[in-house]
Amino acid sequence: TDIMGKFFDCKFLMEMKDRNGEKPEIFIVCSRVRGPGKTTSVCKMAMKRAIKTGEKFVLVCRKKTNVGNYAAGVLKGVADMCGGWDVVEETAIRGLYSNIYIQRMVDSEEEFDEDGNPKQVKEKLAVGYVVALRGAYEIKNISSMFVDSWCSIQDEFIAQDDSEYIKDEPVLLQNLHTSLARGHGKSVRYYPHFMMANCVDVLNPYFIAFGMVGQIQPDTRKWRGDGIVYMRYESDVIAKEHEESPFNRAFRGYSRENDFADNSWLVTGSSLVAKPDGSWGNPFYQYNLHMGKTWFRLAAYTNTTVYLMDYGREDGIRTFAVGEPDPGEMTWDAPGIKIRKMLRDMFKSGRLRFRSEQVKRDYMAII
Repeated sequence: TDIMGKFFDCKFLMEMKDRNGEKPEIFIVCSRVRGPGKTTSVCKMAMKRAIKTGEKFVLVCRKKTNVGNYAAGVLKGVADMCGGWDVVEETAIRGLYSNIYIQRMVDSEEEFDEDGNPKQVKEKLAVGYVVALRGAYEIKNISSMFVDSWCSIQDEFIAQDDSEYIKDEPVLLQNLHTSLARGHGKSVRYYPHFMMANCVDVLNPYFIAFGMVGQIQPDTRKWRGDGIVYMRYESDVIAKEHEESPFNRAFRGYSRENDFADNSWLVTGSSLVAKPDGSWGNPFYQYNLHMGKTWFRLAAYTNTTVYLMDYGREDGIRTFAVGEPDPGEMTWDAPGIKIRKMLRDMFKSGRLRFRSEQVKRDYMAII
């Protein structure tokens, strides 16, 4: 069922209040199909504001190598809709960030050709910046460059593959936002951050950092946290258009999980679930982990860099407690808090796998 028509309109997201009834600073929208206009709506709103008032916006990408060739891919259609503009991105300070311009040819009011017709001249406006999460700590030293911006926009924040995430992304985002939110006589000003993504996996580093795991389900339409709001947008019209296109109909016999037809999150059930085969090699060390009231076993294999989490306990291997140990157990080898950090680092870096969906659900509910 459509909750806002065929295409997404960010005004509904921006009208939401957080759980305290206050204006949030983080706005998240996800959709189960591609093309409902999440990015278009948010960027169009920011682009119009930049053209009208001169207030700029910041596009946030992951890696420094994206800076300099990122803006056009996100904004080309939006710029055209806002008045037939083209997008130009120019790097600055050795590629640490880039300036976003829009330009178009217009009739000159001062120059004319021999027939008295206005000559075509280039009109160029600065509308925003591109910065990379990887450069968050360096941006801190030049934060004054962005005082003329009012918001940041992070497209595709949920990666399609775990390997795409960079280390400690949520921490880098927090540091970057702290730098961008300086200025206008304030050490911290209101600086909204917009996040858009397709529904790939609830168990992503951002939802974990925001405390959303366990709070939302794959079919949750709206959620309000402290300073943050989330909306899952649906458009059955667009989903049907995807499914019935001739190209996609040709693939109906191919057994895969079609993201245009999925009624929930693409891989919430199977993401990070794996069963070792011969290519993994043999387990060369294992740990017993006691978390909550459940025993887990963590194993590393000789031919892969990932670790496998399963139920169980074996004698003769090191045992750790995550959290408070059972008073009846006397075999703890190390403080659990170190293990908790290690497990979280494994998850963030994409090196943790689970034997089954149930193992993953129980583990995430505890950790």
